[in-house]
This record gives sequence, C-alpha cells and structure tokens, in this order.
Amino acid sequence: MSTTSSGFAYWKIACIVFPALLIGVFAYGLTRDASHLPSALVGKQAPPFSLGELHNGEPIKRSDYDGKVLVLNFWASWCGACRTEHDTLIKLSDQFKDNADVSFLGVNYRDRSEQALKFLSQHGAFPYPSVVDAKGRTGIDFGVYGLPETYFVGPDGRIAYRHIGALDESKALKIIATLRGRS
Repeated sequence: MSTTSSGFAYWKIACIVFPALLIGVFAYGLTRDASHLPSALVGKQAPPFSLGELHNGEPIKRSDYDGKVLVLNFWASWCGACRTEHDTLIKLSDQFKDNADVSFLGVNYRDRSEQALKFLSQHGAFPYPSVVDAKGRTGIDFGVYGLPETYFVGPDGRIAYRHIGALDESKALKIIATLRGRS
C-alpha cells in the first residue's frame, strides 16, 4: 500500500510541475522578438549574385553596392506580409533617395515576373530596382526562411542584420543609422 501512495504523490507533483514548466517556456517565447531569427550569415560577407532586373532584365550584382549600406528585401506577389510592408519600404527608400551611401534593392523571390509586375502596378512601384530570383537560388544562399525577409548589408559587404516579417520603419531607421556610422 505504501508503494501505491508514494507513486500517487509523484503523479500529483508531475501534474503540477509539468504544466508550470510549459507555461514558463511559453512565457519566455512571448518575450522574444519573433522577427529576429539568428542567421549564420550575420557578420559574414553577403553572398555574391548577379540577377536580372525585373523590368528590363539588365544584370545587377551584389557587388554593385559595395561601399554603401544596402537594404536587401526579399519579396513576392503571393506574400501577404509583403503587401503589409510595401508602403513602409517605399517610404523608407524615399527618405534615402538623395543619400548616395544608402541603397535599396528588392529580390523578387520564387515568383513569376508577370505576377510581380502586376503586384507593383496595383500597389505602387518601388522607387528602387528589384531583381528576379525565380528559382530561389539567391534566397537559398542568403538562408531565406520565409517572406518577407530583409538583410541589412554594411558598406564593407557584411550582413549586419536579418529581419523576418514586415519591416518596421523605426527599427529599420535605427539599423541604417548604425551602419552609416560605421562607414
């Protein structure tokens, strides 16, 4: 009889401790910034690429932006969160249109060019170029996890920050300011 009662006591303790631990884990998760996932590339050179521009197919290389802060945004017409951040990207890039040390580049990821052009005609064209990554190879090189994703590349060509999800203007401005201070 004593074996049963002591087994019963352990069961009661487990029923209290296990849910408390679960609640603690979930509470910790809620305090974390879900838009920031660690990337093996942060602090390393941005992968090289040469992709055709969405409108005219002219090649654009990552190295074309050496010496500048580059805000590199992966987007697609089928991405709902990309619609959410669209106006923010336009507003941000307009703020830096007269600054030669900050550039924006879109990467249309795993999308059909016709759909991407339709998206831009409906929602407003970006005031900066977008390149086409139809097969997703460049996205894979960068470690794209889900759209939209924005990479902030410093003037030295190193990835300084990776943002997943719709971009927040104030957060982006702080990152850009930090990167401009490094040059």
